[in-house]
Parts: sequence; structure tokens; C-alpha cells
Amino acid sequence: MAGTTYGITFSRRLRDEGRYEEAVSEADQAARRDPSDPEPIYDRAAALYCLGRFEESVSAFARAIEVERTANLREEAVLDDDLFETLRKWAEAEPARCRDILGRYAQLLPQGTHKADVAKWLKHIESDPRRK
Repeated sequence: MAGTTYGITFSRRLRDEGRYEEAVSEADQAARRDPSDPEPIYDRAAALYCLGRFEESVSAFARAIEVERTANLREEAVLDDDLFETLRKWAEAEPARCRDILGRYAQLLPQGTHKADVAKWLKHIESDPRRK
């Protein structure tokens, strides 16, 4: 059944349409309706990422990870990958703070799969000649 949207949240649909602020608002409403569901918190984090609001996005991912540990509804690998990508983009946007920013990965996901990637990106960002 090609093109189905069954199982896709309204916030996700708004995000896919590029309506990021509306997606954040809808995710907030959905999270208030069911605070034990990590999906709307994840949707909020993803929409904030699309807006370039990385610090807020990381905070939402942290909350989604916390809720997910209880709910066990999503694959943690999705949260792992998207959290790392958000931290990486944020660190690139603020290279003077890259160690602090990328250091949050191990704090939030001590068993995460991107520890080696954190080290590689730190080296990449810190060795960028435009940073000097």
C-alpha cells in the first residue's frame, strides 16, 4: 500500500511538509495528552532540529530517551542516531563549545553506538582551519 500515512503522527506530517513551528506545537499538544509516550517528544526534538534550534532539540531528545526507557515503544537506535546527529550539527555551529556539546552524548546515552564518532568529529571540528 504505497503512500500510506498510517502510524505517522500529525506532528511528523507537518514536519514532512516543512511546517516546523506547527509541528513543534502539535508535538507539545500530543505530549500533554499522553506524557508516557516518547513519540511526541521525539517529534518535538526532530522539528526543533529542522529549525536549527539544536540545544532545545537535545533537551527534547534527552526527555524522549528518559520516557522511552520506561515505555519501551521506540527503537533506541533511532533516538541514538538522531541525538548524535543533532549534537554533531550543534557542535559544528558552535565549534568553540564542541567538546561540551559532543560530551553530552556519553552523558545521555552511556551505552550509545556513536562514541567513536564523537571522537572523530571532535578531531574534525577542532582541526578545521576556519576555527583558528
